[in-house]
Amino acid sequence: MAQSVNRTVPLPAVGDLQIYVNKSDQERAQRLLDRQPKIFKSAYDNAVKEFSNKLLRIVRTCLNKGEPPVGSGVSWPKHSMHTIKKYGPHPLLHLTGQYARSVKLIKEKNGRYIIGIPANTKKVRPTSKSQGGTSSNSIRTLNQIAYILEVGTSSIPPRPLWKPAYQSVGGNKELRKILVKHIRKEIRKEVGGIRNAKL
Repeated sequence: MAQSVNRTVPLPAVGDLQIYVNKSDQERAQRLLDRQPKIFKSAYDNAVKEFSNKLLRIVRTCLNKGEPPVGSGVSWPKHSMHTIKKYGPHPLLHLTGQYARSVKLIKEKNGRYIIGIPANTKKVRPTSKSQGGTSSNSIRTLNQIAYILEVGTSSIPPRPLWKPAYQSVGGNKELRKILVKHIRKEIRKEVGGIRNAKL
């Protein structure tokens, strides 16, 4: 005799997902349970893309304007006279524009997502006289420059971008909200034809 399906699926960082369907829809309910890995993978991918695009818009805006995220409470020190003399006047964190052009959402082979600069991206060297034309040979990648700009050195003040931008877009709370939305959306695709389904 068919019985109703009542399952609780624990989801880290989201909370428990309870699935209950009428016993007359047993077969469809079982199919829903069997498709959980695919459902959650699709929801995760879509949530990461949505959140990442919001974050990247803020990061690119900051890099193009040379200003920290609005409302973050963070301020960036102005360029030193030495820097202006060497490279000419330019927005903070925007000498050649390469940093702003390079940030993106990267999906690795293992399925993990990274937001930032592709590993070992070679930096563009300033060539015009107004931009100097010389730079330290010890710094070869844009990743190194981005790290220095973020945390500073003994001679360069920190100008944090990523943590303030992450907080500005809503941080973990916003990411969780978006993830829950996409999990619900994916499940509804499966339970749309199931009578008396609750989630």
